[in-house]
Amino acid sequence: MKLVLEKFKGIVDIPDVKAFLVGRERWASLPDYWTTGKSTVGTYQAMFDSDPAHHIFWRDTDGEIQSYLWLCPQPIETVDADSNSWRMLIHPRQRIHELGAQIIKHAEKYLPSLVQEGDSSDSMRTVAYGKDFWLTSLLTEFGYEREAAQEVYMLRSLQGAIEEPSLADGYCIRAFNPETDIVQRSGVQCDAFAGLVEPNDWSIENTCRFVQWSEGRNDLDLAAVNSLGEFASFALFLVDPITLVGELDPVGTRAAHRRKGLAKAVLLSGLKYLHKQGMKQAVVRTVVDNVSAIKLYESVGFRVVDKLYRYVKA
Repeated sequence: MKLVLEKFKGIVDIPDVKAFLVGRERWASLPDYWTTGKSTVGTYQAMFDSDPAHHIFWRDTDGEIQSYLWLCPQPIETVDADSNSWRMLIHPRQRIHELGAQIIKHAEKYLPSLVQEGDSSDSMRTVAYGKDFWLTSLLTEFGYEREAAQEVYMLRSLQGAIEEPSLADGYCIRAFNPETDIVQRSGVQCDAFAGLVEPNDWSIENTCRFVQWSEGRNDLDLAAVNSLGEFASFALFLVDPITLVGELDPVGTRAAHRRKGLAKAVLLSGLKYLHKQGMKQAVVRTVVDNVSAIKLYESVGFRVVDKLYRYVKA
């Protein structure tokens, strides 16, 4: 199949990008941990926070995106704060040596020219899951060496019974309402992950992207809310109707509401929703040193089945 290289043109390309990122819902053969970020929605959001020139696609003769290269010269652009790095994503039927090698050569040729003075540029970095043998073999061939694991990839079956959620007094669990809850949803995410009590402009914009991503889908954004209507904990549950694998992204709790079992209650509620939607399994990712999150996921039945490793080429 002939593919044509094309740079990201911005907002006009967003529908095609979304179709490509959720493409795993049509490509049942592809492992569901295929994404370049923590999830498909995470990769989608990252495109809004970086230079359009850093995103490159290979399209077929019908104009459909078949592969994607993300150049990340600055730490702020990446999901893992890794400068001078790149990520690739390829449709399974395009996972051939020739195209993989072409993408790596393109990354290595153009990424150094994007790195600003003062940023580390003595090596080039990317990531791959331990069980992605096609990619890990290709990286080794090109001189990349595996370093420490960055994330754990966890999975649990949804075939058996799911524990009933137990909520602390004064709290209820309800779905996020995009018409009334944007600021609240942004606030709990800011508090949970950035330590900011009030949401900033970026977090509000980021929440709006969640809404945009979920249009036309059966994803569910849940929150534990107190008697004053304040969002205390939240989690997003992504539905995949083809592979029947649901995904969690992200899970967080405001500092003032922690140690009350709210995150666990939200997780269990969301897992029940995924089960009702026909999902057979659920997956989640988190960084390897987030011990509390890993223990939380293990408490609701998840287990580590793979790890995401950094690969470095001097």
